[in-house]
Parts: sequence; C-alpha cells; structure tokens
Amino acid sequence: MQPDSSPEFCPAANMGQTVILTLPGLRAEGWLHALRAQGHEVLHWPATEIAVAGGLSPQRLWERIAASDWVVLPSPSAVILVMQALAQVGLSWPRGCGLGLVGPGSHQVLVDWFARVPGLNQAAVAVPETEPFDAHGLLRQPVFVSPAGLKVLVLHRPDGQTRWLKALLGAGACLEVHAFYCQRALEWPDSAHPWLARRRTEQQRLVLSIASRGAARQIKQATLRHGQFDWLADQVVFTHHPAIANELQMLGFSRVRQHAPGVQALVDALRALESGQTGR
Repeated sequence: MQPDSSPEFCPAANMGQTVILTLPGLRAEGWLHALRAQGHEVLHWPATEIAVAGGLSPQRLWERIAASDWVVLPSPSAVILVMQALAQVGLSWPRGCGLGLVGPGSHQVLVDWFARVPGLNQAAVAVPETEPFDAHGLLRQPVFVSPAGLKVLVLHRPDGQTRWLKALLGAGACLEVHAFYCQRALEWPDSAHPWLARRRTEQQRLVLSIASRGAARQIKQATLRHGQFDWLADQVVFTHHPAIANELQMLGFSRVRQHAPGVQALVDALRALESGQTGR
C-alpha cells in the first residue's frame, strides 16, 4: 500500500530523509514547510490535538493578563493559543506584564508572534537558559525565586502538573490559574501500519520526530499491537527535550538523538545524520 496522498503525506520533490512528525497540528505548519523545503519526505501523524478549553473570551483573557504582573505559559502550545486569541481581535500585549516560559522552544514560538501582537516585543520574559526546561526550571529564574505579592496568571492544561504551582503559592505569589487549553490523544491514521509494514519488509529506514513523552508511549503501544515495535525502535528518533529523550530510551528506542528546540535545529540534525555524524 502506498502512503496517503492526503494532507498527512506530502512528499518533497527532492528526497532526503523520510520523517514522521508527531507535533500537534497547531504547531506543525512551519515545521512541515521547513522540512519539505530541505527535500525531506514528511508524514505528519500527530499524536495529540490541542484546542482552547473555553471559559475566557479574548477580551476577558486580555483583562486577566492586564491585571497580572506575570503570565506563565507552560508550553509552546499555550503561547500559540494565547497569542492567537489576542491577535484575532486586534488586542495588544498589556504594558508592564511579563511572560514566564518553560524553555527556549517556547521562546522561539513567542518571537514569531512579535509582529502580530503589538507590544509583545516589549514584555519582560523569564525563561530557563539551561536544563531543566520545565516549570521547575522557570521557578529558578530571579523573578520567581522570591515572588511574595507577585500577581501571577497561569494559563495551562487541566491535566498539567501542579507541584510547581503549589511551590509558587507557598512562596507567597498571588496565583490565578485557568485551564485555558486541553489536549486529546489521536490515533495514527489507518494507513500508518500497512505503510510501516511495507517499509519494514523493504528494509527502508525512516526518522521519527517525537514531540512529547505521551507521543512516545502511544507509538510504542500502537506498534506493539501490530508487531512493528522492534523494528521501529531501531530507527533514529529525534526529540528536543531531555525528559522526552529519557522516556524514549526507557521505552526501548535504541537510537535516540536530542537536538536544540526549533525546526532549524531538527533540519541541522537531519543534515548531520545524512553526513554520518550522528551514528549508524
């Protein structure tokens, strides 16, 4: 069976690597364009779908941001959804409100919105510059070390971790927390497993780009059911985050490679792979 010719599969004219991208659709467009422009064949099989949970209109969202000293957005998806909400109705970023982000990947996404949300490029930004790239790393930034009296708005997923929120509250911050967005697991398309089976039979390799620990677990479970995991676990797997890399290794993936956040870093990693610099 040939791979889908649907939007999930669009081969590039000059073939490089074959890459399975698991980013949610919300974040994938720029990655797909950049990878295909480099001649890579990309199958977009997202592991999750992300959407606004409701409860805050754009105007109400702006009002809560304006009433805060800092807004914490604990993922790149949170950055995108908040900025989309403001940009769609022409709202600017309130003066004097800073942004707390969990890593350089989120910061790269934020920079992409500077031209579309007035005032955003003037906002103070706190972000970990070294691992761990997570909320606990953010709390080590100077502004959050002694946050007593600081008005902090957190816009997160309802199933997100809460230990760091308790730490922030215990340190004296005035917290306002909203479950701003939600995530739903997706199954791979029906065409995926026949296509993988053919790929295995023909002894053709591929590259996986894994965007979350949940995606790693879903892929293992799905391919185990179809008898494909042992083969897939021997393919090169790229990820941007050390926690995801650790999860992949614990799950049995043997050729895990970590790159810096962002699509350009993945492009560079694929180029190194082609030149034989990242293993067999």
